[in-house]
Amino acid sequence: MRHTTHGTLAVPVRRLGVIPYFEAFDIQKLTVARLAGNPGLPGELILCSHPEVVTLGRTTREEHLPIPPDAIRSFGIEVTRTDRGGSVTYHGPGQVVAYPVLNLSLFGKDLVLHMRRLEETAIRALARWGLSGRRMPGMTGVWLDFPDGPRKVCAIGIAVRRWVAYHGLAMNVDVNLDRFSLFVPCGISGFRVTSLRERLGDACPSCSEVEAVLIEAFSDTFGVAVEGG
Repeated sequence: MRHTTHGTLAVPVRRLGVIPYFEAFDIQKLTVARLAGNPGLPGELILCSHPEVVTLGRTTREEHLPIPPDAIRSFGIEVTRTDRGGSVTYHGPGQVVAYPVLNLSLFGKDLVLHMRRLEETAIRALARWGLSGRRMPGMTGVWLDFPDGPRKVCAIGIAVRRWVAYHGLAMNVDVNLDRFSLFVPCGISGFRVTSLRERLGDACPSCSEVEAVLIEAFSDTFGVAVEGG
């Protein structure tokens, strides 16, 4: 799953802290435009967290929102459409979001492989705390096993323009899991969502620690040197 190149590509890292969803989205779009015009640039890795927001991806259907958007907004949660793949997800405090904006002409023009590498990044990061993250057949994201079945700990959704990939993954660290009951997470019914806090209790790392480990796992999985972060 590791990507290798002739030489080592250098990918800058930006850790933006807490930033509104559409501010981060605008940064991604500007980066996409810059990369599309400079095919020799590999891209950059953006890490952040967002104030509470429910985002509706391209495959969102009415049945994925049993509670109307206006009712969700009554909890103080923004609801907005976005251009990533997948259905409904939630971002909020206690969650680490990683947006690798990458020129896939340098990483293989294969969207499935890119998704698998994002999953591998999360799996490697989870292993740092002794957690066995895994994939689920026919689904995207990373899951942890519980006695009552698997629960998703990391959601993944991407978009691509002119072979520049953006959006990415959201790792639940110490997020309010009750928020996921307001919709059908990722449009997948019958499964629960979990967090590092739910699994690790008081041993749960901080979001800053998770960001640092994700940077290392990203570097290893994609075969790049990271700059900054």
